[in-house]
Amino acid sequence: MKDIYSIIGIIFIFGAILLTIISAFLKPGNILDIISLKIGDVIKILFLLGLFISYQTYVTTSKNAQQTQEATLTEKSWVLVYDKIQSYYNRCPNFCNSLSFDWQVPKNIVEKKGEDEYGAVLSLSIYIFQSFASVFNYFLYTENEDTMNEWISSFIIWANSDTLYDVWNKNKFIYSETTIQFVDKIFVSVRENKPKNIEEVKKLSSKICKSHELKHIFKESGVKPPKCY
Repeated sequence: MKDIYSIIGIIFIFGAILLTIISAFLKPGNILDIISLKIGDVIKILFLLGLFISYQTYVTTSKNAQQTQEATLTEKSWVLVYDKIQSYYNRCPNFCNSLSFDWQVPKNIVEKKGEDEYGAVLSLSIYIFQSFASVFNYFLYTENEDTMNEWISSFIIWANSDTLYDVWNKNKFIYSETTIQFVDKIFVSVRENKPKNIEEVKKLSSKICKSHELKHIFKESGVKPPKCY
């Protein structure tokens, strides 16, 4: 669309120049003088239209840049959780082990046992909750074509932890009401339909993403629900 307006503008400008040159050799008040004046008005309109298009282009570019930045931050918050699981493992091995299903652990891997430090459990939990919140806010406050299923699948795996659920229930008051509803939905769904394999994780993820509760949260916020499959 912007290219069409540019082409039209160029045609009118060259046409105006040509008519101006021709009218210079004719008597004053001739038909070409009148047309030249009218085209001058059209050029002014096209100039204003060009300014409008430039502004819209700037707004769109800025919005896309912001969306890309927020998507990057969201992904980083998710990756950070796994980095923290590794770094906190010696301080809270039982809690770290609970952040995945038993069927996910390879048979030749021996999980470390020992006492968990409360401070480590709380700190790691906050990183996980922040990842929940970052992803939810990304879909709530940015216009994007991403699907939410992959993110929910990861959260389902973490939400399997009873310890994480306990910490959440005791500290969720610090988050927004919509974030609380989103995270509660995941924790409750996992306990009602605990997946036994990766296919069941995907099915539960799709069920949560398409749920009435999740759609209601977005609609109440005046936002189109995220894409699901």
